[in-house]
Amino acid sequence: MRDLYQRLAISSEASEDAIRSAIIQLASQTLRRDARSTLLHKERREIYNRAYRTLRQIGYLRARMGLRETENWNGTVADDFTPIDIDAESLQKHFAGKIKVAKDYHPPKSSVEVSPQFVLGAFVVFFLTVVIAYELLNPPQRTTSELPPPTPLEFESPSRQQNEEMKTAKSKTPDELLRSLEQMRETPDELLKGLEQIQETPDEFLKRLEKIQDLPRNGATRWYTSEERVAPLKITTSGKDHHLLKLVDAYSNRTRGRIFVRAGGAVAVDVPLGSYVLKYASGRTWYGYTHFFGEETKYSKAEEVFRFFETGDGYRGYTLTLYPVRYGNLETTEISPEEF
Repeated sequence: MRDLYQRLAISSEASEDAIRSAIIQLASQTLRRDARSTLLHKERREIYNRAYRTLRQIGYLRARMGLRETENWNGTVADDFTPIDIDAESLQKHFAGKIKVAKDYHPPKSSVEVSPQFVLGAFVVFFLTVVIAYELLNPPQRTTSELPPPTPLEFESPSRQQNEEMKTAKSKTPDELLRSLEQMRETPDELLKGLEQIQETPDEFLKRLEKIQDLPRNGATRWYTSEERVAPLKITTSGKDHHLLKLVDAYSNRTRGRIFVRAGGAVAVDVPLGSYVLKYASGRTWYGYTHFFGEETKYSKAEEVFRFFETGDGYRGYTLTLYPVRYGNLETTEISPEEF
């Protein structure tokens, strides 16, 4: 995965117009295509931004701890997301001096001598690990129109950041820092090993990102028959999953039509007369009518056969609710992708 913002020489908060202008100036057609398909697509940019922020934090952490490239942290990712202006050795000396100031400011009450180098390691590991763990376990739920405010790791100048760290060092005694470190459940090495065990590589993630498509409109339909559509069918949904429904002829097992219902939406359509089996695929990220909602697609089938026919005063129709309701009578079962 590449740092597209860095390659475009723009901020991660850049507007769509600024992104378009920067893309035009790119010499690489491949990079131009990747930037256009990722940053000018609302949902793709939101997913990319979450990965972008996480990789920036990881690169910063690795650089601060003097860690080298590994099997899953090399090539483009390491080049783009590892800061080049960080000297781990000089930073260690810098923090050692600040910890010494903190120790002199709050003399330890016990007779045990605390090594400044040890407290330095405690402070750096605790602070940076908490920041990274929080970002990984709490991805922001916001749209690209609600861009995140600058964070100290991304935008603050070194001098201002150093001032803030000095204040933090003075607010805790060395003993307090050590107690905080002892309460950590995961060491930095364990955290980094966990990140390296992620099965999906950055390139695989980017390829999957490129396959995401815009959601069909709510109520989008397609019919595979020329028969007149006269019987009413109303469908309502709840929750965060979108639904693609198929009306399958109960006797010939041929698909007669499909209907797309967005999450939390309701659709009212007319269908041809006949007896149908209702099948549906559901999920949150749309990959098109071939892959539906990707590997997370859930496939279901209603147990009841729906019969639409003419009555004395009109046509027999149905109202379906695709979420649990009290005293509901629509029973469904899971089916395989092949059965769908």
